[in-house]
Amino acid sequence: MKILRRRYWIILFIILICGVTLLISVSLLIVRSSGKDSGVKTDIIEYLENHTADEPCHFRMDEVTDFAWDRLIFYDGSNQIVSNEDLSQIIGHEHTGSTYGYGMIFLEGERIVAEYFEPSTFEPSRGSLYSGIGWIEPRIYVFEPDDAVFGGGKAYNYYYIFPYYRPSKDNLNNIKRGMTIEEVTDIIGPPTENIKTSQSDYESNEYIELHYMLGSEGEYQLILRFLNTKSKETELQLMWIEENGEMFKQYFD
Repeated sequence: MKILRRRYWIILFIILICGVTLLISVSLLIVRSSGKDSGVKTDIIEYLENHTADEPCHFRMDEVTDFAWDRLIFYDGSNQIVSNEDLSQIIGHEHTGSTYGYGMIFLEGERIVAEYFEPSTFEPSRGSLYSGIGWIEPRIYVFEPDDAVFGGGKAYNYYYIFPYYRPSKDNLNNIKRGMTIEEVTDIIGPPTENIKTSQSDYESNEYIELHYMLGSEGEYQLILRFLNTKSKETELQLMWIEENGEMFKQYFD
């Protein structure tokens, strides 16, 4: 009788161990399939929720995070042009995993101290945190704490953030007519908003506009218009600043 009881408890213990192992394996599979999150997403979403009245709100990433870091890699690989080779070169050692989505990698030296990754989907899922870079190049940005200023907000049932720049007067003076989008964003960073509008002229040209918020409260807008033709790379044609929708300063006169 005692032997039967002992066997019963041994079998029960084995079943329990197998169940716990299976539960852990399934949990890890879910985490891997839904992306990486070391708490960063929760902290950012909490901040955005508390500042929805200021949308789009602006914040320093080092004021939202609660750990030490000295570099932040912010990337948008939703169009499949960000590779692990690109990220590994910036980090200083091999980076693995999917890059088809949106991600942030926080570094202290070459050590990854936190990472967030959201896989790209056809439609944003509820409660997700996405990049607001859009289709503008480049798709990888590297920030130090003092430069890591972001804008963000809530759209329907998901959240978004984007690098927030206020171009300086010196930087604006370095922008010349004929520059490409990549050359301009190398000087003044990614735009707050980008707009692509088709024109129905005989060459089927397109105008692409980059918009930047200026001023302490974003009361001004810097607008750069690029001409995109079938035969040439995008070229900057016009640049001006608006206040309340009215132009008050134009460049390239």
